[in-house]
Order: sequence, then structure tokens, then C-alpha cells
Amino acid sequence: QGKAVEEKYWPDLKNNSALQWGSYPKGLDQPQKSIKDSIQVFADWGCLWCHGSTVKIKERTKTSVTFFPETYPTNGAGRVNPDGPRGSCAACHSAHSKDLSVARSPHTCGRCHESEDHPNLEAYFRSLHGGIYFSTQQKADHAKSPAVPGKEYYGPTCATCHMGAAYDAGIMIYPPTHDPATISMWKFGSWRTTFIRKQGMLHPVGEVWIKVDPRSGVSLVDRDSEGATKIPISYPSDGLENRKRAMAVCQQCHSNQWTGNFFAVADSSIYMLDHIRAMTFDVEKALQEAGVYTPEDTITIRNIGAIGVRPTQIMMYHTAPGEIWWDGLMRVSQDFVEYIETKVTPRLGAEKTAQWVSQIPEYERRVRDSRAKQPK
Repeated sequence: QGKAVEEKYWPDLKNNSALQWGSYPKGLDQPQKSIKDSIQVFADWGCLWCHGSTVKIKERTKTSVTFFPETYPTNGAGRVNPDGPRGSCAACHSAHSKDLSVARSPHTCGRCHESEDHPNLEAYFRSLHGGIYFSTQQKADHAKSPAVPGKEYYGPTCATCHMGAAYDAGIMIYPPTHDPATISMWKFGSWRTTFIRKQGMLHPVGEVWIKVDPRSGVSLVDRDSEGATKIPISYPSDGLENRKRAMAVCQQCHSNQWTGNFFAVADSSIYMLDHIRAMTFDVEKALQEAGVYTPEDTITIRNIGAIGVRPTQIMMYHTAPGEIWWDGLMRVSQDFVEYIETKVTPRLGAEKTAQWVSQIPEYERRVRDSRAKQPK
């Protein structure tokens, strides 16, 4: 059936008018396509469209430049451009408008900050901040710069909290910024780790390697590539200093005690969530040492961290109750316990897995007793 589809449609695509200006990705310009080449398209459009691609030049003439379709168009915030600079203004600012209300819209940030591993947009819709924003838009002026809470706007958006100015008694004490992490004390960017940012601390990635080509520009390469140059990646600001700015942002509308308790409670929750994640790594090690570790375990352990722990930690700072409880702690704890009960205990035994879920031996004893009482 797959071959029939190829024979039915592919010849017609050779007359596709899009080819006047563009081209098919490498490997997909052939009737028989590999799974790897096909999946790469979804990675390019599903991952790099937000994270940013390394835009590579396919052909350059005196009058035009053609980019490889695997790398362009993308408007990801981390895009590496052919002439060297990183980033894309169009990630937040529409190329068709200079209206700041576009950049400040939760929908603009939610274009990338959404879905299971970082449900920021969903949380905003389920928060009171979102409710105020949508119900007071007709009275607000999100296009004005700078924007003062209670004057230009009433319900904060992602941008007004993470990037906007902060005021105290009408005096600007923190200026606007293009670094949305300036109010972020914690680093949740990697599902395997959580830590307080320290200025100059290397990012978990640690470093990237680039290569400069006169024709194709700057590109990310493997460290072993000829002519590769190492670029260290570190954090520009200190997390504890970031917290001071975050407090100032919240205190524009909330009392000092409300703000202090909000952050202290959220911070304290990190311990429990990190503990669950640490236990999954202990389970991983135990399965590997017993020689019974499988690829399915890799997926499950990753998802407990990436789809359970990490988003719940993020949500603790975004005031969305459902995302914190039902889609947060309830989900991650239930997924962990179910994994231990149904997938790990049959391989390691109840006595071993009791260190992670204490009721498993008692549960198995009751099951045995119940079965023994059943008539044969």
C-alpha cells in the first residue's frame, strides 16, 4: 500500500510550484524515503521551530541566497543565523507589526511554552492571572512601553512578569529586559537536573562547538569536526539575585507576606519532586546492575522526569491548581508507584522495591493470602 501511494502521488509532486522557490529536504526528494529522513522533518518542525535551527546556506548567487529546507524557515529563539548572530526577533515580535501587545500576548509565548513537558500556556489559561487578562483586555494598553500594572494592564502576562519593568511607588526599580530568566531562581531546563542558578555556572550542556564557513556562515558542529571552535555556555545572572527581582514584580500587586509565602512554599516543594526523580535514577541503576534493564525503562524513567517532575516544578510558580495537583503531583506519584508495582517488582522482587514503595510487600502478602483462601 505504501508503494502504491508513492507511485500515485510522488510523480505529481515533481511539478509542485513550491519548488520554484524551495526544495525538498535531503532524502525526501526520492520516491523511497528512509524512516530517519522522514522523522527528521517532524523534529525540525516540532522541535527546532521553537528551539531554533542552525540555518545553512544551500546556494549563494549575486542576487539571492537559498537555504536548506531542513534549517529554514524557523523562528526559534535559539536560531543560529548564517552571518553569526543567534536568535530570532520574530520568535516574539511579529514581522508584520511593531505592536508590543503581540510580544506581550500569552499566546505568543505559548506558541512554544506549552504541551506536556512545559505546560505554561495551559497553566495560564487555568490561572486567575489569565482570567483577569482576558476579561480586562478592553481596558488595558499592552502596547505602551513601559507598562505599569494597574494603569496600563491589570492581568499580567508571561512577558510583563518575566521581561517587564518593576515599579515601587511609581518609581522604576528594575528596567525592562529581553532575558526572561531574570526572575528565575531555579533552572528547570533539563529534566534530569534542578539547581539554583549561579552566575558563571556552566549550563548542563556545558559548551557548544561551532564552525565558520565563508559561504555557509556559522553552524553548530561536533567537537571532533575540523576547524571546530568551543563556545562555553554559562548563566549570566545569579539565581538569588533573580529572586529579588521576582519578589519586586509580584509586590507591585501583592503584599510582602503573600509574595514571601508564595515563593517559600513553591521552593520547598522542589525537595519532594527532586526526591521522586532521584528514586527513579536509583531504580534505573538497580535494574542495570541486575541485568534486566530494557529500552522501555529508559522511556518510562525519562517521562517521570520530563512529563512529571519538571512540569510540576514549573507549575508551582504559575498558580494553576489543576496543573499542580491533578496533572502534577498526582500524576507523577501515581506513574512512579505503578511503574514500581507492575514493571519493576516482577524483576527485582518486593523486598528490593520496598525501599521505593513501602507497601508493596504487604500488598503482595495480601494477594497471596487471598488466593490461598479461594476454593480450588
